[in-house]
Amino acid sequence: MGRPLAEIVEDIVFCLEPLKPGAGDPRPEILKRIGWVQEYGPELARRRNMAVIRKHALDAATALAALQRQLPSFGPWQFLQWEALLRVLANVEDRHANIKVIHRFCAFQAIALVRQFSKEPAVSTDDEDTHSIAQLIFEAVTGKPRSKAGLLRALKEMMAWDKETSKAGKLPAVPTA
Repeated sequence: MGRPLAEIVEDIVFCLEPLKPGAGDPRPEILKRIGWVQEYGPELARRRNMAVIRKHALDAATALAALQRQLPSFGPWQFLQWEALLRVLANVEDRHANIKVIHRFCAFQAIALVRQFSKEPAVSTDDEDTHSIAQLIFEAVTGKPRSKAGLLRALKEMMAWDKETSKAGKLPAVPTA
């Protein structure tokens, strides 16, 4: 298989530095996000009717937003697992058939981790921290060597889509700590 998970998590922590003041230890969140990709990634990759998936994801996002308004005592991060999954599902398209859904999901998790823990902004350029984190998540989930090209394209697409949908009010932006 690949490198030990603990080693990959430490590499992700290194990429997140410098950490935001008061952000806490990112390791539990990193492990949780890797778990989400492991759990949902294979199922997402098997789905074929993309138009139906996008419609249901957007409908579910509306319901999730209503639920968040009804349960204000929950912090925004308690809803992030579902929001992250819905964002990936709502963005499933055939625009770039060579970008796998798992690459998009890894990219989204990397963006969210950088926004939650790092003082540095999330950027979508080759060999920057956000790209490295997406690669490390992919490596942790699949045990395969990192695919730079696929992950960089997925990262750029997810960052652009995140910006578009946040402005259009379709889905809220990834919360920042």
